[in-house]
Amino acid sequence: MIKKIVIGLIVSQFSYAASCELVDNQGLDPYEMGGKKLSVFWSQEYAGTDLVREEMKLIDSGNDVDFAIYDSGFEKEYINLKSEIDVDIKYSGRGKLTGHHGTSVANIINGKAPYGVSDRVNYIALKNVKLTSTYRQEFKKYEEANSYPKIISNSYGWSKSQDIKDISLRADELGILWFLAAGNDYPMAIADVEDTSGTILIGSYAPSGLQSSFSQVSKNVAVLAPADDMQATIDGKGLHSEFGGTSGATPLVSGTAANIVSLLPMIDRTEFIKLLKISSLKSYEQAHNIENNPGLFNAYKAVHIARKISLICETLECIRVELDNEDNRIFEAIETDLSVSEILSDESDCSKRKKALKNIRRNSLLLNSKSSWTKLKTVYEALGYSKNAEFYENMAEAFIPSKELKKRMEDNAIALLKQDRYFDSYMRYQESFGYKYQFAVASLLVNDTSLSGYWLSEYLMRFKDNLDQRVEDYLKASLKFASEDVKQDILSVIYR
Repeated sequence: MIKKIVIGLIVSQFSYAASCELVDNQGLDPYEMGGKKLSVFWSQEYAGTDLVREEMKLIDSGNDVDFAIYDSGFEKEYINLKSEIDVDIKYSGRGKLTGHHGTSVANIINGKAPYGVSDRVNYIALKNVKLTSTYRQEFKKYEEANSYPKIISNSYGWSKSQDIKDISLRADELGILWFLAAGNDYPMAIADVEDTSGTILIGSYAPSGLQSSFSQVSKNVAVLAPADDMQATIDGKGLHSEFGGTSGATPLVSGTAANIVSLLPMIDRTEFIKLLKISSLKSYEQAHNIENNPGLFNAYKAVHIARKISLICETLECIRVELDNEDNRIFEAIETDLSVSEILSDESDCSKRKKALKNIRRNSLLLNSKSSWTKLKTVYEALGYSKNAEFYENMAEAFIPSKELKKRMEDNAIALLKQDRYFDSYMRYQESFGYKYQFAVASLLVNDTSLSGYWLSEYLMRFKDNLDQRVEDYLKASLKFASEDVKQDILSVIYR
């Protein structure tokens, strides 16, 4: 209890320190979720891609990496190209459409900072893959020229195309790193042709650190990257946009791959997946021993491991050996110079405060220590970014099962339901929630007709035999006074 009071005093004492912009939202309003504030560039921040991009500028070695995106069309004017290439537009039977999706993907990869994650990208193909035949045509061109992209970023699904799967397997044999979005239709299974392909499958996680409610998963998903439904990027009109889904998670990883490939040009798919796994942060699924449990993408540590290995290896066999070497995963703590209270104090130099905060972030990602994550939680709480602070608390506790974690998840789920957010990450885990949560949802269903009765009743029905009898009794009693609009939804739950 004393510890909680001390932390509270620190937070309140320095909450006013806002003149030095420690969290740079580029003049944009922070997000608000369930009464909690979230930084605009949280995705880059959580994975450390902004730190990577900053540090890669200081590394002289490494070349640009040939890169292709397979998507739904692009707006050339808003994409950073290093050479003149044909850029596919988006179109329908009626003519040209604005290529928001492809342009957003491209800007997550190498857009102007703070949006993009790499300066080592050389686009050689930006293809609209509306037609399955496009994949085949592209690889025929590569074959004829005997020149292939090293990295492919593919946020569009393949449906059931065995043809594309066969191409991906051939690409794998050639050493191409092909990144593919795992899909947004959970609990549906990932299409077999995608799940067993020659690609690196990427899922999505939310600002809480929990897997996105929609993100499909299998044993072959390599990692979860931060995206959810609010990843910052540039759209097809050149404007700031909230992107997301596994479509947004995938380019965050494929763009980071360009940084890694510039250091380790010979790395292949198997070893890249291993690198993702050994550098990742612990996920809720891993902490709770849930089947199919990828970790959380840690770009900063992945690049630093690659950097270590690049100083040793010039062959793929050497990379394989060194990825198994535990010494390459161990890093020394970076001196932060300032304490948490000094970082939050306006009496300290602003540039020193920013540097110290970045170094705490570096230590958190490299060392994954509870003390570093807790420092970040304290700083972000003091700055008013309670949603970021929630993530840092989850990292500090490594999602260890506890009553406190479950309560936080239930409380956040209820707050977000009240905001009409029915697909937040907490909903993925609600079947483990108890009476308090169930009753709160039932009460919203009965009393708040501004919310979706369909989704509130759907979530209660998912509890099946585990729906608390007290909740069912409450719903039965509510039929006497509930509005006609929701009575059918209530009956659906009672007779589920």
